Amino acid sequence: MKVITTIKMMLMIALYGSTLPLYASAKDQKSAAKATQSANQQSAEATTQSATARMHVHSFTGPLLEQFDLDTKADAETEAQIIARQKAYNEAAKQARLNNSAQSTTASTAAAPSLATAQPQMDEKIKIIFKNIVNCMQHAHSNQQEFMFAEYQAFQELSTEDRNTLVAIHDELGNSLLSYAAFYDFSQALSELIEAGANVDHVNNRGQTILMIAIEKASYEMIVELVQYSNAHINFDNSTGYTALFHAMYMNNAVLYQQNPKLHGRTLKVINLLLTNGASTLIGARSPGAIAEEVIKENAPLYTFPSDWDAKKIADEKQRLAANDKAILKALKDRENVELKARIADIDSERPRTLFEKFSDLVFLLYRVKDRACAQLEHYKKTLSPDEFTQLFLIQNLKTGFNLLFFAISVGHLEFIESLLAEKEHINFGHITNSTREEYAHNIISFALKCANATLANQMIKLLLPHCDPNQVFDRFYYETNKSFKVTA
Repeated sequence: MKVITTIKMMLMIALYGSTLPLYASAKDQKSAAKATQSANQQSAEATTQSATARMHVHSFTGPLLEQFDLDTKADAETEAQIIARQKAYNEAAKQARLNNSAQSTTASTAAAPSLATAQPQMDEKIKIIFKNIVNCMQHAHSNQQEFMFAEYQAFQELSTEDRNTLVAIHDELGNSLLSYAAFYDFSQALSELIEAGANVDHVNNRGQTILMIAIEKASYEMIVELVQYSNAHINFDNSTGYTALFHAMYMNNAVLYQQNPKLHGRTLKVINLLLTNGASTLIGARSPGAIAEEVIKENAPLYTFPSDWDAKKIADEKQRLAANDKAILKALKDRENVELKARIADIDSERPRTLFEKFSDLVFLLYRVKDRACAQLEHYKKTLSPDEFTQLFLIQNLKTGFNLLFFAISVGHLEFIESLLAEKEHINFGHITNSTREEYAHNIISFALKCANATLANQMIKLLLPHCDPNQVFDRFYYETNKSFKVTA
C-alpha cells in the first residue's frame, strides 16, 4: 500500500544493484584522508577566487563549481541568488569545456547516451582500475570522506587514451564512474570526470541518467553542475517514461523526510531549477501536476515527527510541509498550462506537418487532452488520402512498438478505437502487434485484456474481436489466465 516507499526502494535498487566487493588498502585510506583535507582547502580558496579565476574552472584539479555548504549558506540563499551566482561565470566555463573537448577526441564524446553503444576496447589494467576506483568511492562514502581524482595516483598516471577509455566504460549494471560519483554524492569527483570527458548523458541498465541519479541523492550542487554547466539532457525519458522532472517529484516523499528533512525540503528548489532550464511538463504519459497531487495525498498520513515535539511544533511543521506542497503544485501546474496552450495552438496552426508529427499530436491528445483526440483524428481522416492514413496508422513508437490503436487501447478511449476500426477497408487489424518478439507480443485483444479492468476490457473487446483472431500472436500468460473470458453480445 505504501506506494511512495516502494517507488523509492525501486529507484534506489535500480542504480545500486549488486555491490562490488569492497577493499581499500592503507594507501587508499591515506589518499581518502588527503582528499578530505584537500577538499577543505579548496573550499576555503574558492570563496576568495576572483571572477577572472573562475573563468578557468576547467583545469583538471580545480573546483568546477564554487564550493558552499548546502546545509547552511545554500539553504539561506534563495534559488534565484544561487542561479544568478552560477550564471555569472557559466558561459565562460562552458566555452572552456568546449575548447578542452576540441583538443582531444574521446571515446565517450563519440558515444551516444544509450547502452546500445559498444564499450571501447580495454585491457585488464583498465578494468582493475575501474573496480578499484568504485571500491574506493564506496569506502570513502561509508567513512563520510570525500573522494577526488586529483588525489588518486593511478588515475593521474594513466595516458590520455587510457583515461578516455576509463571514463567511457561501464560495469555489468551499466554504471559508469560518473554514475557512481553521482550515486555516492561526490560532486568534486563528478566535476573531474566531466572534465576528463565522461558522458553526462550516459544511461545505465535501469534507464537512469546521471541527472536522475543526482536528483535521487537530492544533491543540489550536482544538479546545478549537470543542468546549467554541463548541458545534461534534461528531458530524456527512460524506459519507464520518467524524466528528471518526474524523479524530482518523488523526492517530495515521507521516506526522504524521515531520513533528512533538509534534503526533502530541496524538492521545490530542484523542480524550479529544472523548469527554469527547460524541463518540459508535456513529456510522459501523465501530467506531472496530477502525479504530484497523488504523491502529496499518499504522503500526508505517512509523516512522523520526533516524540519530544509538542503539539504546536508539529502543527507548525505540518503547515510548512503543506505550504511546500502547494508551491510545488503551483510551479508544475502553471508551467503545464502554458505548455499545453502552446502545444494545442501549434496543433491547430496551419503549418505543414509530417506524418510522424501528426502521429505524435494524436498520441499527445490521447493522453493529455482526451476530448480533443477524436476531433483531430477525424480531421486527419478527411485531409489525408487512404494511403497516407494507412501509413499514419502503421507508425509505431520506437520504445513500446505501439501504434495509434494500441495507444487508444492503453487509455481505454472507446470512441477513438471505433473511429480507427472504421478504416477496416484500408487496414488489416488482424496482424498488428506491438513487438517483434513473440513471447512479449500482444495483438489488440490480448493487449486490451492486459491494460483494462474487466468492464472496460469487455467493452473494448466487443469492438475489437471482429477484426482480430485472438489465437494469433497472443500473449500466452494472458491467454492462460483469461481463457474463460467471454464476450457477451
